[in-house]
Amino acid sequence: MTNVHDNTPADYAIQFSSATIYAEDGSLLSAGLEPCTVSVQATRAALRWATERHESVVLDDADGLWVVRPDGEIAEISREAWASDDGLIEEVSR
Repeated sequence: MTNVHDNTPADYAIQFSSATIYAEDGSLLSAGLEPCTVSVQATRAALRWATERHESVVLDDADGLWVVRPDGEIAEISREAWASDDGLIEEVSR
């Protein structure tokens, strides 16, 4: 078991930061989820959103950005690519 007091400030920030889920068009779907480094809550929520919407969503957490497809496939993308809005979600989603 890890004691919070043994962690560095950076470790503490990662453990207690939150995850956010976005639609393909960049609109906010969900915020304040536990990040993937802590639990699978964020990943499950992203998959649920993708499945219900029948389209890929983007999960933003302490580990980075991830495209989550309705079929359960998850692929990491760069923040630069996400910011450029160049159809990357559609490419990764295929």
